[in-house]
Amino acid sequence: MPEGNPRYIDLPRPESITFFERSTQTHKEVSSLNKIEEQKYNVSRFAKSELNLYLTNLYIVGVADVHRIIQEFPDVNCIVTISCWNSYSSEARAFCETNGIGLFKYNEYYGALYYDNSKFYCYEPPEKE
Repeated sequence: MPEGNPRYIDLPRPESITFFERSTQTHKEVSSLNKIEEQKYNVSRFAKSELNLYLTNLYIVGVADVHRIIQEFPDVNCIVTISCWNSYSSEARAFCETNGIGLFKYNEYYGALYYDNSKFYCYEPPEKE
């Protein structure tokens, strides 16, 4: 992996992309999944708003990353970092919530698919006992 090139850090591994596509397509709230570009998808849901989703593999998604993504894809309303050990900064999450963008780790995204509007982009998974 060439050092200093965020493209190689941002791009999910092929097996992660396959996992994302299969699990999203089989989610009971999803009516269709269309790949628009290499990391951009349109997710249609039953009786809910459509998602213009950006899939990333960034270890920690920060505000600068969010700005870069929405500059390149202004219609994005959902950003998912795919690997289980990935995360995002609290500042990036707050920025996204304020701007109506869902920012999720993969497991959060899967739960958020059941919701729409602010309940979607502000989704927090239930606390484990």
